[in-house]
Amino acid sequence: MRRFELLMPTSLDEASRLLREREGDVKLIAGGASLLILMKSGVYQPSCLVSLQRIPGLADVHFDPGEGLRIGALTTHRVIERSPVVRERLPVLSEMARMVANVRIRNTGTIGGNLCQADSHADPPPLLLALGARVRAKGGKGTRTIPLEEFLLDYYQTALQPDEVVTEVAVPPLPAGSTAAYLRHTVRSAEDFPCIGAAAVVEWQDGICRQVRLVLGGVAAVPQRARQAEALARGRSLTEPLIGQMAEAAAEEVEPISDFYGSAWYKKRMAGVFARRVLLVAWAQRTGR
Repeated sequence: MRRFELLMPTSLDEASRLLREREGDVKLIAGGASLLILMKSGVYQPSCLVSLQRIPGLADVHFDPGEGLRIGALTTHRVIERSPVVRERLPVLSEMARMVANVRIRNTGTIGGNLCQADSHADPPPLLLALGARVRAKGGKGTRTIPLEEFLLDYYQTALQPDEVVTEVAVPPLPAGSTAAYLRHTVRSAEDFPCIGAAAVVEWQDGICRQVRLVLGGVAAVPQRARQAEALARGRSLTEPLIGQMAEAAAEEVEPISDFYGSAWYKKRMAGVFARRVLLVAWAQRTGR
């Protein structure tokens, strides 16, 4: 790994200024769980790292009645897993965080770093996208809020401007009675990145599926919403046959890419399997089956 300079600003404005001054040869580092591995493998070779560790207020987790959960960018997966606020307000988010890699990684890796890395096989993006999460970023032109669906652009690419720093992730509150689930499928160790990550969020009204968001991760460069499958359930009562139809539609809709974790053929079939499973889990949460 090439030698690099480590800068440790104490404010967001200072961090943004350093990014502008070193544009093109600089990387932000939060926990470093993924970045340092990529640097050691030669994917990134920056001469300068800008650490966020000394900037206050980036590791807070609290609930805002209007905006929902507000999770600071430096919040680790382990904190999300164990946070009483997260467990009370969005237990599915805590359950997902518990699946990330292993305890050592969860104690190091941060939610902001995870999203900014934009790894197509990461666990948080599919669930956060299904939950309607938004990313807040601050740069030289001020602060802006970016829906996660618009934030993730391609493999290791986000909508951040060169001088922007992610400050928090906002996850809106679920409507009363909604159910949510996340499942993952690994082809090697349980600590590995998933081959497939499947998230489902269902909003209910008098036993009818008012709206469903079904998201599949690991199949393409960014998580994919199975919109055709979602449309099948809108305004209807969920049944096992209908869930089966939705799973088939989801498998047809996605266009997987072969990679280290599986062939496109395999992923397409697993997309259908895990779409069905995660919908069944969300349905069971309401019916008690």
